[in-house]
Amino acid sequence: MIVVAAAGNQGTLGSSVITRHPWVIPVVACGLRGRPMNESNLGSSIGRRGLSAPGDGITSLGSEGQSLTLGGTSVAVPFVTGAIALLWSEFPAATAAQVKLAITQATTPRRASVVPPLLDAAATYQILLTANARRRIA
Repeated sequence: MIVVAAAGNQGTLGSSVITRHPWVIPVVACGLRGRPMNESNLGSSIGRRGLSAPGDGITSLGSEGQSLTLGGTSVAVPFVTGAIALLWSEFPAATAAQVKLAITQATTPRRASVVPPLLDAAATYQILLTANARRRIA
């Protein structure tokens, strides 16, 4: 199982029990330029294990079918969750650990920043494709 959680919208530097958990992928909302929104919480565990995803001016549907424009970390989480679901559907034999490692390490293997990198589903796909090819050869 992979757990994806919103980092929070208090604009603080720090983390929570949830975002510090090693199996959680914390998600920060970013704007159109790929920079974290001011409201997004940042922290060392968020920067090390988390991801940034679009979270500013996202159009969705309300409960009555009307258009809503939303923002924040909760709006960014479905981008990461959806990418994980799509990738896992392409690589159903991959373990949760393999998918989590691939998606969080796709851009920068060693991170020391409080700001997580942007979600890169294409790079994650390539990592899983390479790992899958190695398993077939072995």
